[in-house]
Amino acid sequence: MTRPARIALTSVIPAMTWVLGACGRPVLSVDDAVMLGDTLRLVAFVEREPVLGLRSSLEDFDVRFHVDGREIGEDDTDEYGRTSVKYDGPTDAETFEARAFLAGRKLRAAGSIHRWDEDRTIVAVDIDDTIAETEYTELIFEDADDSDPVHDSQETLRRIANDYHIVYVTARPRFLLDKTLDWLKEKKYPAGPVIMARGRVSPSGPCFMTFESGGRTCPSASATTPVTPTPTAPTRCCA
Repeated sequence: MTRPARIALTSVIPAMTWVLGACGRPVLSVDDAVMLGDTLRLVAFVEREPVLGLRSSLEDFDVRFHVDGREIGEDDTDEYGRTSVKYDGPTDAETFEARAFLAGRKLRAAGSIHRWDEDRTIVAVDIDDTIAETEYTELIFEDADDSDPVHDSQETLRRIANDYHIVYVTARPRFLLDKTLDWLKEKKYPAGPVIMARGRVSPSGPCFMTFESGGRTCPSASATTPVTPTPTAPTRCCA
């Protein structure tokens, strides 16, 4: 897809989100959690999913988080549909669950817990046109993403993962989460959290909120760019 076509798509998506935001079923999704020491931060989003998977945020909905089969905290979503809780305590759990009750429906979403060494460097890896020769039309409008990996990118990242923690960062909106996770798994990239844009794409260039510090970042990371903040990253949703 040409650059003008991509810019046109980023202009159309937010407009459609605004028009269609009042419709659709509620969706609960969670971020993969990163545990450093005994500290774990769990993050979830509540959104409404209208046509084409475009989502609008839902504010003031209660979300409860569960680890090891017990509730460890709850909080309401903010204006961006985001909520989080902090958990201090040892756990051997590999997954956690978020639960919400919306519009008469019980929603649940499960995420993975990644245990990271505080002294190990984090490498942030962009996806589109960095490790993927992205077919944007298929990615956005088709059921499956048939984009090819960039030559030798899988083997390169597997070698990097031997000594560093891997986190994937992308300006893709959250409705492309499942396709992104499925593509990374299918193409045998090393496991790692995925950070996606929070629903809005700017026609002047996609930017997104990335780390807990709340900084605004434009997607310029490469497969060799080390970063040090602690990320949280979205994982697939279920309702």
